[in-house]
Amino acid sequence: MSPEALAGWAVVIVVLVAAAARLSRRDAGWFHPLALPLVALAVMSLAAPLCVYLARQPVGLLYDPGHPPGFPSPLAVPLSLMACEALVLVLVGYISGVVATCALVTPVVPRDLSMPAFRPEVRRAGLVLLAAGACAELVVAYLSRGTSYGADQFSYGTPALLQHAAATALLAGLITVTLTEGKPRRLREVLRGREWALLAAYLLAVALTGARGGLIPPLVFLAWVYAIRIRSITLRQVTVIFAVALVVGAVIVGYRSGDGQFPTSPAVVAARAISAVSSSAWLTQQTVADVPSEYTYTRGSTYVAAVEGQLPGPLARRFGATGRTASSVFRDIIGFTDPGQGFAESLPSEAYLNFGLAGCLWAGLLFGLLMGWASRKARAYPLRPRDLLYPVLLAGLIAGFRSDALAQVKEVLYPLLVIAPLMAWYRLPGGATTRVLPLAPSPLEPVLLSGPLGN
Repeated sequence: MSPEALAGWAVVIVVLVAAAARLSRRDAGWFHPLALPLVALAVMSLAAPLCVYLARQPVGLLYDPGHPPGFPSPLAVPLSLMACEALVLVLVGYISGVVATCALVTPVVPRDLSMPAFRPEVRRAGLVLLAAGACAELVVAYLSRGTSYGADQFSYGTPALLQHAAATALLAGLITVTLTEGKPRRLREVLRGREWALLAAYLLAVALTGARGGLIPPLVFLAWVYAIRIRSITLRQVTVIFAVALVVGAVIVGYRSGDGQFPTSPAVVAARAISAVSSSAWLTQQTVADVPSEYTYTRGSTYVAAVEGQLPGPLARRFGATGRTASSVFRDIIGFTDPGQGFAESLPSEAYLNFGLAGCLWAGLLFGLLMGWASRKARAYPLRPRDLLYPVLLAGLIAGFRSDALAQVKEVLYPLLVIAPLMAWYRLPGGATTRVLPLAPSPLEPVLLSGPLGN
């Protein structure tokens, strides 16, 4: 089978599964793991390869072997069938994992909203976190003015530390202020005036730094809250949100590259969007080209380094964990020595780097099992950190898929570590129970399969 046929059939399967997931049960909504999350993974995996083969034009640093660019970058690489197979196997594993959990894991029951679970003061704690995140990101925007986007990626100075802390604090604060049992009727009622103002300040500061990825987690979480607490998101709303996201992303790319803030045509918007999602395919192709022919499989060592990397920074660097992550190993593979820049790696490329094509299938399967299980245990009004795992996974889905295991764990673990003690401190003794309420189905009911096994 040709690479374009393989990618094309994979896209057809993804579309059919996502459509079935969306249409088979309305209350599941677009946030079921086989709906929009699956589409997002497919776009990040296969959009660039399909454009390369169908348009016969380079996308980012990828190009068709039969149509090389006239003046290729030293990092440009021809796309191969092996890379497409690796990307497709990740999607196959993901779909299999989600379907398995839908069949075997029983969803939680909705909780009794007539009995509050947390003291009202929890909202004040969330406001403090929102303020800390917004202020820290504003400081980052001020300190990074005049510098090129992506520079000093291996610097552990104040801006880098503040940026990571700001993202964690902002998301944790946003989740914390929504712990109270309000019943909003509109999106504007989800947050209060000061909370909206702090969120807007954070988003503006992120945009000024040129980091589009920082805009996604808080907005995805708010969309999830809207969908499960207020009303289901319609196809028209999804289309409008997608179009706005494309334009905003193109504007930020133009702003940070210095070639003008506003895209000049829809073709420019589309080209910038496809180039932006080509990193996973390019990283996978670069890895496939040299592993195992020039470099041996790492056999899980980058995942071990990711676990060690959760230690405080000085300790992790002392043990050498930062030099054994997938991002660092990838730099060695392609001979990239610039100390101020690097590559974030991706889930497919790191899986292939460790265990080849089998690793891609297993990585997708494990990720699908996690997403499926978390969606079955999620609640619109949470009682414990476990109930929040799924929205946190959703918030970090796009950035996490395009990162190495070290960043993937941090993006999920750190917000939950901040929220957990707050939920314990502000929890009311003998508060809300999980008594089933009449006419209140769980908004995250299974889509494709359900079964009595598991818990």
